[in-house]
Amino acid sequence: MQIVSCTVKTKPKKRKLTSKLLPFEELPVDIRHYEMLRWFVDDGIAKSAVYENKSVHEKDFEIIPERVSNTIMDKAIAIDEIKCYLTEGSCLAIQQVIKMKKLTPTWIYPICAKDAATKSI
Repeated sequence: MQIVSCTVKTKPKKRKLTSKLLPFEELPVDIRHYEMLRWFVDDGIAKSAVYENKSVHEKDFEIIPERVSNTIMDKAIAIDEIKCYLTEGSCLAIQQVIKMKKLTPTWIYPICAKDAATKSI
């Protein structure tokens, strides 16, 4: 008895690439607000504000512009969306940080944390 093996050559099927990534503007509101708050405050405070309706106070904010994400300078980001979580003092603090960030933009490479302005790593 002889065994015969057959192979059939077919074209590989083209798979449609589907990405589960969404543009920031299309994220659910609570996630978007949480992420924006995290640019200024630590994780726990952001969660408390968004999911437990606690106000964020000025003392909770990172006020050193170099430590705040450069994402806040993106014109597509609507920082006004998170005002509902802020006290009057913390709202002013955010505005000051954004103003300082725009006046002296410093781009830090995320991998090595070196300043892009020096043009060296």
